[in-house]
Amino acid sequence: MNRQTKIIIILLAIFAVIIGGALFLNRDVMEAGKAAQKSRTITVTSAGETLCVLNEDTIKALPAETFETTVRSHGMKPEPAVYKGVEIHDFLKSAGMEVKGGDRLYFKGADTYLVTIEAKELQEQGHIYIVYEKDGREMQPRAEGGEGPYQVILLSDAFSQRWCKFLSEVEWERAE
Repeated sequence: MNRQTKIIIILLAIFAVIIGGALFLNRDVMEAGKAAQKSRTITVTSAGETLCVLNEDTIKALPAETFETTVRSHGMKPEPAVYKGVEIHDFLKSAGMEVKGGDRLYFKGADTYLVTIEAKELQEQGHIYIVYEKDGREMQPRAEGGEGPYQVILLSDAFSQRWCKFLSEVEWERAE
């Protein structure tokens, strides 16, 4: 075995340990995300405390809007889609949140994907949605091959990079 082969094997072993460690450290987060998907809930937290848990009935009782946008994903051909969901201000109000100035919102997916939204991005109405239907069908959880049951969509994001599929938690970081 030559020197290059040994180096590659060592690097692969280090990489495997890092990946294994990351999976181990995130196991609780992944399990919580799976549970949220199964129960179709979104947990709202701040400073490590749960403020509320919104269930499907509560979310669907909020004023709903339907809109069309284009989905652009991983080199796939852009495709139009019609979504139905809740405008972010209505969601925040139902969760008892009054986001101000330097606050941030972290939208967390069950797959550990995270999208950060600054309070200044919330100034515009009709720009950020939490959706639960796509093309007239209820969005399904990740385990069933879907993108839901909830997804955050920022209409200003032309390439869908800040959309958060499998939404399970909204963390509110208040400015000090």
